[in-house]
Amino acid sequence: MKKTLLIAGALLALTASMASATGINLYWNDCSPAGGGVGVSDQLNPCTANTGAFLLYASLNPAPGIEACVGEEGVIDLQTSAAALSPWWQMRSDGCRPTSISTQFAFSVFNCGDPWNGQALGGMDYAYSGPNRARIRTVCAQPIATAGPLAAGTEYYMFAVKIDKVKSTGTGNCAGCLDAACLVLNSIKITQPTGTAGGDPTYSTPDQSQFATYRGGSAMCLATPNQNRTWGSVKALYR
Repeated sequence: MKKTLLIAGALLALTASMASATGINLYWNDCSPAGGGVGVSDQLNPCTANTGAFLLYASLNPAPGIEACVGEEGVIDLQTSAAALSPWWQMRSDGCRPTSISTQFAFSVFNCGDPWNGQALGGMDYAYSGPNRARIRTVCAQPIATAGPLAAGTEYYMFAVKIDKVKSTGTGNCAGCLDAACLVLNSIKITQPTGTAGGDPTYSTPDQSQFATYRGGSAMCLATPNQNRTWGSVKALYR
């Protein structure tokens, strides 16, 4: 499928013009300020420490009609400023930092709604999608018995991506920690029990902002909306 390049200025204009009562958000540290959080759009990492981590929050302001939020499927694309994917961002199993990325579905901040109530199980896939690009796919599900409705006009945490600082500096470090990057939340799909009215809606337009930057990387913001796989094996545990 043809890849779509979104230049930062155009994406900012699109975000502003399409901002509405529903849509998806991507911020560091928390959900969007408009939703009650203290999230920020850019993460400035001085790359002087190998301890600690950053949290990237994907959230949703849903449309009416979600009766039982059983699970989610999310897609984030990232691009680095270097011509080849910076080793610091090579977090696949054969990469320079294979254990430095993970997902969380239980949250330590509660400024926005939590649809999972600590009951969700899930995971992620990290794959290279181009010379200097990678794709993060997330999935989670909770038991139908604990699934509840999502209220329109309320922003909800969907998942957080944790990126640690291991091998950022010193002996054995992975080059490229100082390279800029842009991360775009392409979509969030909400799954409901089979037969639920409204089905499994997919959100792909911004509420406030569906991209976040690392070290000011807005100039290379891009999305590559290739066909996403359905991770039915995880959802089937709860159907």
